[in-house]
Amino acid sequence: MGVMDDADEPAGVARVEFDEAEERGLVRLAGAMGLVGLLQVLLGGIGVVLALLVLVMARHPLELVIVSVLGLVYVGLPVWQGMLLREAGEAIGKVAGSDEDDQEYLASAFRRLRVVFVVELVLALWPLVRKLL
Repeated sequence: MGVMDDADEPAGVARVEFDEAEERGLVRLAGAMGLVGLLQVLLGGIGVVLALLVLVMARHPLELVIVSVLGLVYVGLPVWQGMLLREAGEAIGKVAGSDEDDQEYLASAFRRLRVVFVVELVLALWPLVRKLL
C-alpha cells in the first residue's frame, strides 16, 4: 500500500527511469552542451562587436551598409544558437537530477535543439546563397 504505482501518479508527472551510468552520461552531456554553448556565445559576441565596429567606422554606400547588416546578423546567429544550446543542456541536466517532469524537460530541450539545428542549416547554406546572389 505504501508503494505508489503508475496509476497513483498525478497527471502531468512523467518520470523516465535511468540507472546511475545513464544519469552520469546525461550530466556529462548537459555539461558539454553548456560549454559549447558558452564558447559560441563568447566567440559570436566577439564577432558581433567586430562587425559593429566595422559597420560604425566605415563610410559605405547604402548597398554595402545593407550587406554589412546582413553580415552582422550572420555573426549574431551563433550567439543565439549558443544560448539555446546552453538552455537545452540545462533541461537535459534536469532530467538526470529530477524526480518528475522528465518529459517536459526533454520536450523543452528538443524544442531548443530543433532551433539550434535550423540555425546551423541557415549558417551552412548562407555562403551558397551569397554565391548565387
